[in-house]
Amino acid sequence: MVFANGTNEGKHKEDREAETTTAVTDKGSEVASDGHARFWMFNDIRVFSALVFIITVVHASVLSFTSGILYTLEKRYGLTAEQLGILQSVNSITVMCTMPFVAHFFGKPTDHRPRWLGVGVIVLGIAYLVNVLPQFVFPPYEYDKVGNYSSGGPATGSGLCGTSPTIGGGDDGCDEAEQDASAESQKAYTFFAVGNALSGIGYGFLGSLCLSYIDDFAGRQAALLLGLSDAAWGLGLPLGFGVLGLACLSQYVDFNRVDMAEIDIDESDPRWVGAWWLVGLVGGPLIILLSVPLFFFPKRLPIDENDRVKGDEESESEQREKSNSSKGTSLLHSVKDFLLMTLDLIRNPVFVLLSFAYILTNPIAFSLFMPKYFQKDLGFTTSMSNLIVGIMWLFPHFPTAIILGLLLKKFKAGSVGLTKLIIGLTLTILITNILIIIIPCEGPYLRGTREGEKMVVGCNSGCDCDLGHYQPVCGSDGMDYYSPCYAGCSSYISDKNFTDCLCINPDDPANAFAQDGLCPIPLCKYFIAFLVILLVFSAANSGLSLPVTMVTIRCVEKGQKSFALAVKQVIASLFRIPGNILSGTLIDYTCVLWREDCGNKGACAQYDNRLYRVAMMSLSAAMSTVSLFMFFIVLYLVVRRHKRQGRVDGHGKQDSSTRDDIQLQKVEACSYDNQSFRPTE
Repeated sequence: MVFANGTNEGKHKEDREAETTTAVTDKGSEVASDGHARFWMFNDIRVFSALVFIITVVHASVLSFTSGILYTLEKRYGLTAEQLGILQSVNSITVMCTMPFVAHFFGKPTDHRPRWLGVGVIVLGIAYLVNVLPQFVFPPYEYDKVGNYSSGGPATGSGLCGTSPTIGGGDDGCDEAEQDASAESQKAYTFFAVGNALSGIGYGFLGSLCLSYIDDFAGRQAALLLGLSDAAWGLGLPLGFGVLGLACLSQYVDFNRVDMAEIDIDESDPRWVGAWWLVGLVGGPLIILLSVPLFFFPKRLPIDENDRVKGDEESESEQREKSNSSKGTSLLHSVKDFLLMTLDLIRNPVFVLLSFAYILTNPIAFSLFMPKYFQKDLGFTTSMSNLIVGIMWLFPHFPTAIILGLLLKKFKAGSVGLTKLIIGLTLTILITNILIIIIPCEGPYLRGTREGEKMVVGCNSGCDCDLGHYQPVCGSDGMDYYSPCYAGCSSYISDKNFTDCLCINPDDPANAFAQDGLCPIPLCKYFIAFLVILLVFSAANSGLSLPVTMVTIRCVEKGQKSFALAVKQVIASLFRIPGNILSGTLIDYTCVLWREDCGNKGACAQYDNRLYRVAMMSLSAAMSTVSLFMFFIVLYLVVRRHKRQGRVDGHGKQDSSTRDDIQLQKVEACSYDNQSFRPTE
């Protein structure tokens, strides 16, 4: 086997370390540019892209599954939407704090990006495992149900109408079991916060290093390989949210710890909690295993001569000089360079406008809003809601990214063409937002939660009902009730059938009964139209990612790509921090009835169905309007600069002689070195 000379010969050693050529052996292994023996596969950008594709699919699957179980966690641990929004903001904060430093200190062309990427992927795996710890640390889930009553007789226990409430025993009005459950909820919330923080740190490496590494060594294949990386999200998101959500949430949360014969509820019951922990338990070890090959890729890869872009050789030479001159650089100088690079990007109007406008087009808290909407208003189970949302809302990202990648490679769209595409997609998002607001698909209400109604009325005023006991029942009058107690039921026939219900058909006592669970919800007659609009909305929204990323990395200096993507993510995180909390607060604002947990507010039991839909989609439409205006400004700046440099004709089209260079990131009009997008005096 041939190894690179390991002698210390000053500049000759530095030159050898920077070379991209490798020594090939008869066994198929190679000596990479950093002097370590590699198999040939670790010197191929396509292999690296394939590995990143798989890692991204796994991460996107776990991430989207985690988003899809927010409503399940809300029920299991009594959390509010605002608390869930704070959890998502914790992730955004750590991403924001991690990405710029990772990109600056570990993301330059002279750094060993694959190895640092491997470190970040390991952190992601640890985060997944931390998030599932509450399932194994705390006792099994216990749902509310009627108990402590004599066979066939009147109620004597909580949940039924009686004069002797059993709630109590603690100083705060809770028995010991309820106090333990309340403490459990707070501890679980801490685990989720730590897990989300670690996930943000891990993604700080994944999001800032892999795309720039691919773009540096993919040459003319850059658009296609970047499109494939983007398509990984389109495959992973619906896989996790829909397919894995359907498989896991249809299984009872403690199927491995309790006797399933004693579980008398099914998935259609609102008290049902699925196995939310399964994906994280499998995904953690899996993604850690996938991180291992990343440590074997060199920091520089050879570029096929057929794919090499004119100007790459000069760029590589410049990078070697930067590498040599940077040896021994003090930490103070690095910090100064970090601040200067940040200032350069902030002063780049196209970069700033693209970053802010793109994040405004991304609907906030849809992972919490959509599944709830399908369950509460359209009558689907938790797992089926996740499957539909995964297919209709998340899956279009995959074919959209693949198709756009192929089209952009074929037609070699430049900055102007890409920006026009972005504007068209944003306009589509705005229109579909408005259409969803108009479609009147609304679900039923619990009796007493509509405007002007009261939960406690004459028929149940003497029942001593408790909001801490949540057991929805369907009355023979076709109405849903919070519990048998609020329906005025004082007797039972079986575990799921209750009789002598004073609030149900009071003029017909023989027909005054209720059954466990909510009444069936008829399918909205506009459901198909709603799905079609949602599909178009999703395709347009997912299609924005690739052109925005391409314009972003082509409007900054080559050595700043990783840093630019990181700062772009920081801007997104800065917006998501208040955005997630605001969205959670907005969702909570539409709640008209809260469950209680030891006197404290628990999960929402009933939303104002119309306000719930209108409020969330109106917020999305307003943000899309602002982003559309910002994208028009970007188009104006790009066209103006290209005209000044003679690269755009009177109709705003790129000259054919420069279109290839624009596509392949070599256009001076998009290079920040030339200050092309800085305001002129």
